[in-house]
Amino acid sequence: MHERSLPASPNWYCSRCSDVSSGGLLGVGAKSIIYLIDVSASSCSVSGELVGHKDFVSGFSFCHHPGQSHICVSSSNDGSVRFWDSSTAALIREHTAHQSDRQTLVRFLQWHNSFSVPWLRSHAPSGFIQMRPLTATTQFA
Repeated sequence: MHERSLPASPNWYCSRCSDVSSGGLLGVGAKSIIYLIDVSASSCSVSGELVGHKDFVSGFSFCHHPGQSHICVSSSNDGSVRFWDSSTAALIREHTAHQSDRQTLVRFLQWHNSFSVPWLRSHAPSGFIQMRPLTATTQFA
Protein backbone atom coordinates (compact mmCIF):
# COMPACT_ATOMS: atom_id res chain seq x y z
CA MET A 1 0.00 0.00 0.00
CA HIS A 2 1.32 3.43 -0.96
CA GLU A 3 0.69 6.07 1.70
CA ARG A 4 1.03 9.83 1.54
CA SER A 5 0.94 12.33 4.37
CA LEU A 6 -0.26 15.90 4.08
CA PRO A 7 2.19 18.42 5.55
CA ALA A 8 1.34 20.11 8.80
CA SER A 9 0.21 23.59 7.93
CA PRO A 10 -0.56 26.86 9.71
CA ASN A 11 -3.62 27.32 7.49
CA TRP A 12 -5.53 24.36 8.93
CA TYR A 13 -7.14 26.74 11.43
CA CYS A 14 -8.98 28.39 8.52
CA SER A 15 -12.54 27.11 8.51
CA ARG A 16 -12.90 27.51 4.73
CA CYS A 17 -9.61 25.99 3.60
CA SER A 18 -11.21 22.78 2.33
CA ASP A 19 -14.31 21.70 0.43
CA VAL A 20 -15.77 18.59 -1.23
CA SER A 21 -17.14 18.56 -4.77
CA SER A 22 -20.41 16.83 -5.66
CA GLY A 23 -18.30 14.09 -7.30
CA GLY A 24 -16.45 13.24 -4.10
CA LEU A 25 -13.24 15.19 -4.63
CA LEU A 26 -11.85 16.78 -1.46
CA GLY A 27 -9.68 19.87 -1.85
CA VAL A 28 -7.48 20.73 1.14
CA GLY A 29 -5.18 23.73 1.47
CA ALA A 30 -1.87 22.72 3.05
CA LYS A 31 0.79 25.41 3.09
CA SER A 32 0.79 26.88 -0.45
CA ILE A 33 -0.64 23.80 -2.22
CA ILE A 34 -4.19 22.51 -2.60
CA TYR A 35 -4.27 18.72 -2.47
CA LEU A 36 -7.07 16.99 -4.37
CA ILE A 37 -8.14 13.74 -2.71
CA ASP A 38 -10.69 11.32 -4.14
CA VAL A 39 -12.95 10.39 -1.23
CA SER A 40 -15.68 8.76 -3.32
CA ALA A 41 -14.27 5.20 -3.03
CA SER A 42 -13.86 3.01 0.04
CA SER A 43 -10.24 4.16 0.34
CA CYS A 44 -9.00 7.71 -0.27
CA SER A 45 -6.30 8.56 -2.79
CA VAL A 46 -4.52 11.77 -3.74
CA SER A 47 -5.56 12.52 -7.31
CA GLY A 48 -3.71 15.78 -7.88
CA GLU A 49 -2.28 19.05 -6.60
CA LEU A 50 -3.06 22.65 -7.45
CA VAL A 51 0.29 24.44 -7.33
CA GLY A 52 0.90 28.13 -7.89
CA HIS A 53 0.34 30.15 -4.73
CA LYS A 54 3.45 31.72 -3.20
CA ASP A 55 2.13 31.89 0.38
CA PHE A 56 -0.25 29.79 2.43
CA VAL A 57 -3.75 29.10 1.16
CA SER A 58 -6.37 31.06 3.12
CA GLY A 59 -9.55 29.84 1.39
CA PHE A 60 -10.76 27.12 -0.96
CA SER A 61 -14.14 26.24 -2.44
CA PHE A 62 -15.61 24.10 -5.21
CA CYS A 63 -18.36 25.48 -7.42
CA HIS A 64 -21.56 23.57 -6.65
CA HIS A 65 -23.45 25.02 -9.62
CA PRO A 66 -24.82 22.28 -11.93
CA GLY A 67 -22.30 21.29 -14.58
CA GLN A 68 -19.45 23.25 -12.98
CA SER A 69 -18.43 21.02 -10.06
CA HIS A 70 -14.91 20.68 -11.52
CA ILE A 71 -14.30 24.44 -11.11
CA CYS A 72 -12.78 25.59 -7.83
CA VAL A 73 -11.30 28.77 -6.41
CA SER A 74 -8.55 29.46 -3.90
CA SER A 75 -7.20 32.50 -2.10
CA SER A 76 -3.79 32.98 -0.55
CA ASN A 77 -1.77 35.33 1.60
CA ASP A 78 0.22 36.09 -1.55
CA GLY A 79 -2.72 38.32 -2.48
CA SER A 80 -4.04 36.19 -5.32
CA VAL A 81 -7.36 34.52 -6.02
CA ARG A 82 -7.01 31.62 -8.45
CA PHE A 83 -9.66 29.77 -10.40
CA TRP A 84 -8.81 26.16 -11.25
CA ASP A 85 -10.11 23.24 -13.28
CA SER A 86 -9.79 20.37 -10.80
CA SER A 87 -10.16 17.72 -13.52
CA THR A 88 -6.92 18.86 -15.20
CA ALA A 89 -5.27 20.79 -12.31
CA ALA A 90 -5.00 23.72 -14.72
CA LEU A 91 -5.14 27.37 -13.71
CA ILE A 92 -8.12 29.02 -15.44
CA ARG A 93 -7.73 32.60 -14.23
CA GLU A 94 -5.87 34.59 -11.60
CA HIS A 95 -6.93 37.77 -9.80
CA THR A 96 -4.08 39.74 -8.19
CA ALA A 97 -5.59 43.14 -7.36
CA HIS A 98 -5.13 42.60 -3.60
CA GLN A 99 -1.38 41.97 -3.62
CA SER A 100 -0.36 45.50 -2.62
CA ASP A 101 -2.63 45.87 0.44
CA ARG A 102 -2.49 43.33 3.31
CA GLN A 103 -5.82 44.63 4.67
CA THR A 104 -7.71 43.59 1.53
CA LEU A 105 -6.27 40.08 1.19
CA VAL A 106 -9.07 37.59 0.59
CA ARG A 107 -9.35 35.32 3.63
CA PHE A 108 -12.61 33.54 2.92
CA LEU A 109 -14.29 32.26 -0.25
CA GLN A 110 -17.68 30.70 -0.74
CA TRP A 111 -19.79 29.90 -3.80
CA HIS A 112 -23.46 30.85 -3.79
CA ASN A 113 -25.74 29.02 -6.20
CA SER A 114 -29.04 30.69 -5.42
CA PHE A 115 -28.94 32.59 -8.70
CA SER A 116 -28.89 31.56 -12.37
CA VAL A 117 -25.07 31.87 -12.38
CA PRO A 118 -22.75 31.12 -9.45
CA TRP A 119 -21.72 34.02 -7.20
CA LEU A 120 -18.49 34.19 -5.24
CA ARG A 121 -18.42 35.83 -1.82
CA SER A 122 -15.11 36.92 -0.36
CA HIS A 123 -14.09 38.42 2.96
CA ALA A 124 -10.98 40.45 3.85
CA PRO A 125 -9.45 41.26 7.29
CA SER A 126 -10.60 44.87 6.92
CA GLY A 127 -14.17 43.60 7.18
CA PHE A 128 -14.81 44.12 3.47
CA ILE A 129 -17.24 41.56 2.04
CA GLN A 130 -17.86 41.37 -1.68
CA MET A 131 -20.15 39.28 -3.85
CA ARG A 132 -19.67 38.94 -7.61
CA PRO A 133 -21.62 36.98 -10.19
CA LEU A 134 -19.30 34.67 -12.09
CA THR A 135 -19.73 34.60 -15.83
CA ALA A 136 -17.31 34.32 -18.73
CA THR A 137 -16.99 38.12 -18.75
CA THR A 138 -16.62 38.78 -15.00
CA GLN A 139 -13.74 41.17 -14.39
CA PHE A 140 -11.70 41.15 -11.20
CA ALA A 141 -10.03 44.52 -10.85
